[in-house]
This record gives sequence, C-alpha cells and structure tokens, in this order.
Amino acid sequence: MGCWGCAVGARGPAPKPTRLRVLHGGHPERVNRAEPVPAALPVVRPPYLSKGAVEKWDELGPHLVAMGVVTAADVDLLAAYCECFARWRRLAQLAASSPPVFKRGGEGEETVFVKNPLWGQVRDAEAALRVMAREFGFTPSARSGLRVQGSVAAAAERLLTDG
Repeated sequence: MGCWGCAVGARGPAPKPTRLRVLHGGHPERVNRAEPVPAALPVVRPPYLSKGAVEKWDELGPHLVAMGVVTAADVDLLAAYCECFARWRRLAQLAASSPPVFKRGGEGEETVFVKNPLWGQVRDAEAALRVMAREFGFTPSARSGLRVQGSVAAAAERLLTDG
C-alpha cells in the first residue's frame, strides 16, 4: 500500500516557466528567482525531423528563441511538438477525404454504422498537440495574458498574431 506523497506527482496544473510567467505579467513576488537557467548554447534543429516537422520548426523556432522561451535544453521537446504537429496535419488531410462513419453489413446482415478509425487518430493527435502546446504557451488562453515589450514584441509578432 502506498503512502500519500510517495511517488505521486504534484497536484494542480504544471507551473509556467519563469520566462512565460514574466511575459504574462506575473507578480514579481511569485517569480522563482532561483530557477535553474540552461547554458546559453545555440538552439539547433535536429537532423532527424521529418519534412513536415522541419517546416514547423523553421516557422516557430526563431520566434521562440527570440522570446527566450526555448533554449538548447528544450530542443527535444520542441522537436516532439513539431513531429506531433506534422502527424496531426497528415492525419487531418487524410480524414478530410474520408467519411467519419462507414456502413458495414453484407447480404442478409443488418446494416451497421461504424466509426472511421482515422478520425479517432486525428482526435488523439490533436489532443497530444494541445498538451504539448501548453508547455510552450501556444494556447489561446496562454496568449490572452501575454504582454511583450520592445524588441521581444517585434520578434514575437508573427507567433502571437493570426496572420
């Protein structure tokens, strides 16, 4: 029998990284000034990304680096997000040309409607994408409180606007 607090994760939502908390205009007394800071190494796109993931990396990477949200220590997570996005886009394109349900049944059998498994895969990929997007502050709710100033605003403009 386990004990409370033993091998159990922290309760509640995951805390925002300090850089996002500052960009969101968080209270100074709530900012962790002792948070570990990764070394200032260059953020380099991994060579193993698929073509679709490379496109997403090239679109997002420069903005995230300029905002100080992504460091070299975050490369693998950003790569996973880009792969997840590429997978979701491929599945969504396939699903667009496929019906959400199929008729199943043969001679003498009752016709039954069956869910298209492709649509479930699209839903699952979208859910995974949404979870990963929260890690980088990509969700609309994360952006709603975002405040940027000076050169960060210019660098982040494309990421934070619809256009």
